[in-house]
Order: sequence, then C-alpha cells, then structure tokens
Amino acid sequence: MNTLGRTLIFLIFFLLNVLAFAQQDSIESKSYDIIYMKSGATLKGDILSFNEKEGSLVFRDIDNRVYSVSKEEYLYFKENILVIPSKEKEIRPRKYNDILYSVGFSWTSLSGPDYYYEIDNGTSSSNFSVTPICAKLAVGKINKGEHYYGLTTEFALTSGVKNYVNVGLRYAYTFTADQKNVQIYIPAELKYHNLNSSVGLYNIENEFFNYRIQSVGLNLGTGISFIRDHERAISLEVMLTKHVPQPLQISNMPERVIFKPGEMRLIGGAFVLLYSI
Repeated sequence: MNTLGRTLIFLIFFLLNVLAFAQQDSIESKSYDIIYMKSGATLKGDILSFNEKEGSLVFRDIDNRVYSVSKEEYLYFKENILVIPSKEKEIRPRKYNDILYSVGFSWTSLSGPDYYYEIDNGTSSSNFSVTPICAKLAVGKINKGEHYYGLTTEFALTSGVKNYVNVGLRYAYTFTADQKNVQIYIPAELKYHNLNSSVGLYNIENEFFNYRIQSVGLNLGTGISFIRDHERAISLEVMLTKHVPQPLQISNMPERVIFKPGEMRLIGGAFVLLYSI
C-alpha cells in the first residue's frame, strides 16, 4: 500500500473517532432499585426494607414518596441497576432551504505517472508526486436540509507547486439532517484539475524541466459536520479521487536528456476542513 493510501485510511479512522467522541453525552449514570409490578408498571427508587418472611417491602421512589408494597402486588425486584438518564439535547438551527457559503483548506495529494531519463550514460527514475495545501471555496443551495448542489474550487497556497487549481461541481447528501448537532454526509465532486510545476534533474545542478498535468477527476468521500450557533458549521472530509488524465505535457527539457515517461495515470485524495455560513 502506498503512502497516500495509508494516510487516507488513517484519516478515515480519525474521523470515525471524532464522530464517536462527539456523540457521547456527558451524563452521569445512577443506580436504582427497580420493582416490576404485576400490573406491568415498574417502580424506580430505593428499597428501604424487605420482609423476607412476608415478601413485603418499604420503597421510596424517585419523587421521594415512601410506601409499602405487598408480595401480591409485584413479580420481582432488582437492586442496584445502573440507569443512564435520557437528556433532551438542544438541536441547533441549521440551513434548510438556503444558500450555503463555505471556505476552508484542503491537503491534496496527486501522484503519477512514473518516468525515467538517460543522461551522460546514466539513468534515473522517479514519479510526479505533489501534496499542495490549498484554499477551498464552495457555494451552493441546500434543499430540505439533505441535498446540497453547488460549485467549488481549490487553488494551491504552497510555493512548491505553482498554478495548481481545480474547479467543478459539488453535491452532498446529509443523513439525519435535522435530528442531531453532528451530521454525517457523503460529498461528491466532479472537477477539472490543472497542475503546472517544475522538477529538478537528479545529480544535475540547476537543471529543471517543466510539466503540466490536466485531468477530470471524480471525488467521493465521507464527511462530518458539527453544527454551531447562528446556523454555522465546521466540517471535516476525507476524499478519494479517480482521475481521467490527459497526456502529460513536458517543456524546457535539456537537449542532452532522453526523457521517457511511463503510462499516464493519476491517483489522488484530500483531507478537507471547511467553515460554512
């Protein structure tokens, strides 16, 4: 498994752990004695005393009322049962049929194709591999809180990759859109990618060549959105990209270098942080 695959698997597990933590309620549990009545009701509280001979007991319920229960009134009872009380959560308002603007960052990885070259009776091989940090922008319409349709673009912020940009369409489906403050969603993007960069020739000082990679990519992934106050949200995404690349373009190659690229292929993925308003 290559480095990209291992990294994306780690990020997926990271997101799942974040989700599990976010859905935990900080509610203290408490132990009760529970009496199961013949009528079908259950009484929850504390057994103050129990008459083993008669089977009757004195009981104090959770409303602090004390009364006696005869053997003929109940089926059985259990002591020190751990009960986790339910808690009414505040469901924060969120965008439902509105325009949604998002801004954030993405850590994007592109790898491939392999290539090798000959120079001065020596050979060297490598592949094109870049991991730019990008700014990400998106705008779209939410329909009934579940479906999102919009446009998105990313452009590189790191100096090692010049003129990397992608632009395209974005869709997302949200599960349990209005029931929780932590939402799971599936994003999908269809985008055009353009990358211009330079590579130094191995063991040749101050010798570089330029390359250009273009492709149409389909992004699929998973995301977690944390609903905040005032209909804001913070989201984390992990995405994999299937590329359909165009032929590799090479320029500024020194004449004495014999350059032989391998089969044109691309693999990619991204880790995305978004803030939505």
